[in-house]
Amino acid sequence: MRSTFLIYGHSFMKSSQNTIVENLFLMHSFRSLINSLSKVLNMI
Repeated sequence: MRSTFLIYGHSFMKSSQNTIVENLFLMHSFRSLINSLSKVLNMI
């Protein structure tokens, strides 16, 4: 699931030359990564 999402995101960024869209996508994935990391830390 995660690997297909990364592949889709990579192809999406390659097809899109808009840096604003790329930055928004990177910010979203970075924020979700931090959220999942904090959830794991809270479980410990």
